[in-house]
Amino acid sequence: MAALQKKYENRKDVLFLSVSSSEGHTDHASLKAETESVLGRFRVDLPTFSDPHSHTFLGLPESIGKTGYPKTLILDRRGVIRGAWEGYTPGAELDMQQLIEGTLLGDGG
Repeated sequence: MAALQKKYENRKDVLFLSVSSSEGHTDHASLKAETESVLGRFRVDLPTFSDPHSHTFLGLPESIGKTGYPKTLILDRRGVIRGAWEGYTPGAELDMQQLIEGTLLGDGG
């Protein structure tokens, strides 16, 4: 993910966001700080948002059929989910890149 973010960091039509949710956190500030700390350890600079009461996280299984952590979603300009991954599998970033380049950038997504 960090490599993909670096690859597209100068593109105005590709945006990476980090959203954390955790039932263990009840406030936005501590969840955001923890997320930024984790990303900092991996030297990844992403806009960071939080879902401290897991409202978004709990609504995703209905939309994408995936229930675990972490989730990676690719949305087009209209907010339509074009791809969804759960957890990490080696090579998944290649599928993500193909979707970004072929589907989203290729047809104006």
